[in-house]
Amino acid sequence: MHPSYKVVLRIDETVSYIGRSFVDKRGKHIGKLDNFYFNKLAELIGSEGYFKMRERYPEDAVIEDGYDARVKVMCGDKEKVVFDNNQEGPIGLWAIEMAIDAAVGRAHWGIVK
Repeated sequence: MHPSYKVVLRIDETVSYIGRSFVDKRGKHIGKLDNFYFNKLAELIGSEGYFKMRERYPEDAVIEDGYDARVKVMCGDKEKVVFDNNQEGPIGLWAIEMAIDAAVGRAHWGIVK
């Protein structure tokens, strides 16, 4: 089985995480992420052309027993969701997904003012 979780990273340094299944951190958690990591992630999203990516990979098929990721990015008045089924997306999307996971690992949990 594959991990199921939702994470939201905000420019104000707050991180919210909901671990559903097959994850080490289950349930709801709130923490902080240093602005350095948030800014690096934003830079990566820009450099990989996230807002020019298709909305789903693969375009027409769904692989039932694969890894799924939905990456939603909001920047000013722009908002986009990209669905990556079975890691069929471009390498830049994979890099963004891995960077989000790394950011979760860098967060300081339970330290929110």
